[in-house]
Amino acid sequence: MTTPTPSTTTIKIREAANFKERLCGLIALKLNPQEGLLFRNANSLHTWFMKYPIDIIYLDNDGRILKIVPNLKPWRFSLCLKAKHFLEVPSHEQHGFRVNDLIQLP
Repeated sequence: MTTPTPSTTTIKIREAANFKERLCGLIALKLNPQEGLLFRNANSLHTWFMKYPIDIIYLDNDGRILKIVPNLKPWRFSLCLKAKHFLEVPSHEQHGFRVNDLIQLP
């Protein structure tokens, strides 16, 4: 699914739909540029066992961006209490998202 935002950014969203995908996230999956991995009903994550930094985009229930954590390095933890979902995206991909942008969720 292609998702435009008010800042005219487009990203393909893949969903972590089962237990293994949610457990492993980007540890076992490599995203292409301009792709993101969506975790529904989650407001925190860890980067244990990651081999590279990632950007985290926290979303409310409507897909509005609440917080962006750029360049989260391996072996870290991140949380946004108000978030309902989050996206993991490759770090430094110049995705162009900003807080308050709206992402159309699949």
